[in-house]
Amino acid sequence: MATPDQLQAWLTEAEGAYHALQIGQRVVTITSAGGKSLTYSAAKLPDLAAYIESLKRQLGLSNNRPFRPILG
Repeated sequence: MATPDQLQAWLTEAEGAYHALQIGQRVVTITSAGGKSLTYSAAKLPDLAAYIESLKRQLGLSNNRPFRPILG
């Protein structure tokens, strides 16, 4: 199992890659939690976002809650 420091390093790298794609970089490559080299393009932003959310959940940082409208 990964340590919190490893998870944080992977999260930082993945968030940086997501930002690079958002500002126009065509392709980014990161090292995943499994040690694999992963390449993402803008078309794969949802996959990268899911990976980021997974890392956040493992670190206890996830705010991903189901949407519930407030009824007045």
